[in-house]
Amino acid sequence: MSTGDEPTNDGQDVKEVRLVDEKDTQTFKKVAKYAGIGIAILLGIKFWYIAVPALAVWYLYKRDTRLSSKTRMRLSVGITAVFFMLGGITLYSNRAPSLVIAEPADAAAVQSERITVAGEVSPKDSTVTVNGIPVEVDDHGHFSYDIRLKNENNPLTIEAAHGSKKSSQTLTVARIFTEEEKEAVRVAEVEAAKENIRREIASLNKPFDGSNFRGSVVAMQLEIALFGAYAKTVADYKQHPDPEVKALANQMEAKVGQLQVSEFPKLRKAYADLIAKEMWENDMEVSVAGSANKTIVFTAAMFASNKNIAEAHGTLQETLGLFRFTRANYKWYTYDSEYSFYKIDSPADSKVVQIGQ
Repeated sequence: MSTGDEPTNDGQDVKEVRLVDEKDTQTFKKVAKYAGIGIAILLGIKFWYIAVPALAVWYLYKRDTRLSSKTRMRLSVGITAVFFMLGGITLYSNRAPSLVIAEPADAAAVQSERITVAGEVSPKDSTVTVNGIPVEVDDHGHFSYDIRLKNENNPLTIEAAHGSKKSSQTLTVARIFTEEEKEAVRVAEVEAAKENIRREIASLNKPFDGSNFRGSVVAMQLEIALFGAYAKTVADYKQHPDPEVKALANQMEAKVGQLQVSEFPKLRKAYADLIAKEMWENDMEVSVAGSANKTIVFTAAMFASNKNIAEAHGTLQETLGLFRFTRANYKWYTYDSEYSFYKIDSPADSKVVQIGQ
């Protein structure tokens, strides 16, 4: 129970609260002050052509009382004008160039083989390129360049650069071919296809030295990638509408198939020998067996465990398929009559297929 005579400290509590509030307020003001100074410095650096004359005017009017008001006014106006002029020059020199294309219009359609790209750039000392080709700009900022239209749809990229700043425009111009021109283009494409595939066949008729691809697994994979490139060429030309090109593609396919039948057994043997050397310190033997070296045999004590066999094959399966092995045997000792093996679904050596298909 309390009585009216008991002492109270309400006044002391209010005083302490006020002191805490004043302290927080002072801290906030100090932080705000330094934050404001920091922001002002950053803005002053960015907009120096405003900050410098402003400081000069402040100094003249607040600090330097030796000059008359008229002199201070003249100096203030002069300083401000000079720095604003310098700022304008700086902004002008660093701006992205203005690019105006006078011709051709976007999506224009023409029958001619060549077209003129013309326009104007500002500043006039900017550099201009059309599809990456430098174009001369005259003293007035005008440029003009003739470009050949090769296809029915021709993208044109005009780019202007001024210092580090760039601007560009992209147009598309359609060329309308006459029937005679279309036929001429078709004939030229057919002849180019024939020439290319005949050149490939001629290279396949020469003796092939695969020894350069035997130094490492990566080198062997490069030879396999070469077969994949041949396969892509064959596939592309077998889809060609010209019957003679298709016939040449079939000839090339047969040549590549013959080369693969000769090379893949050598690749598989070289691969097994290389892995055997690398795994010798781990007491693992690696060899090939069967017709055309299509079976690879791994022998090591670790393969007494089915788990180790599954993990090893999971790691090797993709590479073994690339070399077109059809079977992988895993033994825990050489004369083991019971061992685990995996069949590998690989195409025949004579099959000309692209890698990954």
